Amino acid sequence: MCLNLGRQTKYDENQLTERIKSDDVDAFKKLYDLYCQQLLKFISQYLKETTEAEEIIQDVFLSVWENRKNLQIDKSVKSYLFQIAVNKVYNHLKRKVVERKYQYYLTHNDINSENDIEDKIYFKELKETIDQIISQLPDKQRKIFQLSRLDGTPHSEIAKKFNISIRTVENQIYRAGKFIKSKLSGDILFLFLIVNLSADYRQSS
Repeated sequence: MCLNLGRQTKYDENQLTERIKSDDVDAFKKLYDLYCQQLLKFISQYLKETTEAEEIIQDVFLSVWENRKNLQIDKSVKSYLFQIAVNKVYNHLKRKVVERKYQYYLTHNDINSENDIEDKIYFKELKETIDQIISQLPDKQRKIFQLSRLDGTPHSEIAKKFNISIRTVENQIYRAGKFIKSKLSGDILFLFLIVNLSADYRQSS
């Protein structure tokens, strides 16, 4: 899948992008080699199955190639690729939640019932479970996590608010997320991952 190339040659990203827009397959392969491992590491935070993560990566680069003529990269190539990855993982997780609920209704012979109210109650209970686990975090860590993941506050603003470095903010969020995920399973875990992923998308935008 992703090749471990060790120390990689630096490339001019703008030049690579222009070559890809001109149908240069070699430039596209270089882009793949540059970012495949980074994307795999990022996506694997949200998907347990390596095969699923690899499929998402294939979809990311397929999307780049199919839309190469209209490539518009406002920030860095890395940011562009990660935003595509976030969208695809987000949609993948949402589909898994829908599939699980569909299987649940099939099992309970309830697929044709009016279930809008039940759905609202169901997701309300999931959210309450996540909130209860978040409340177990150390006070400062909880506040940092809520500001980032629930309120969408930029990490730079959180760092300024608590007089700490951006790296410390990221470490606190990572530790909080790791603790919360260790307490969750099934649909509740999927819901948390979707919320967490949405926050990652906002931070990268």
